[in-house]
Amino acid sequence: MLLTTNITGQNHQIISKVEKDVCPFEGCQYGIWVIKDTINVYAYENDTSIVKFVLHKNDTIKALTGDLYYERFGKIIVTKPIYGFNVNDTLIALRCTEGIFKVYQNGKQYYVNIFWPQENNENIYQNSNLNYSGKMIVEPKFSWWVQIRKDDQEGWLFLKNQSVYCFQIKERIEEMDSIN
Repeated sequence: MLLTTNITGQNHQIISKVEKDVCPFEGCQYGIWVIKDTINVYAYENDTSIVKFVLHKNDTIKALTGDLYYERFGKIIVTKPIYGFNVNDTLIALRCTEGIFKVYQNGKQYYVNIFWPQENNENIYQNSNLNYSGKMIVEPKFSWWVQIRKDDQEGWLFLKNQSVYCFQIKERIEEMDSIN
């Protein structure tokens, strides 16, 4: 959800901190997953205070749906014109999806190929021979809450994204990716 408001004469955008019913990476699929680690299942979405039950290696679950919770949105500064953006435009970066990045600018959503260095490191950026058109100055940070069912119990997995570029979790779970 994207809301636009006018505050002190400047156009500010407010993006919802929760994306509902999403699979956050290329090939992501809900359905039958096989657990390869010990993972807590929580009673309520976005609440780690009550562990409802624990999953163990080789448990099979059914993933029903999932929501992304943003702790922090990313920020990209355009350094050379690209995709209709101008120098010094600021883009709000959410996440990589299906090989491209989801960004917002002036109240509009765009999907763009990555046009900035993939490491937020000034030395890499300055010394690179690659022809980048932007720089990520704030990295996005989010977690994925997945509603699951095991036998006759339901609950929520808390999967924290470990990567700025696309999606990576520390927990090992098979069958969540249709590409592999």
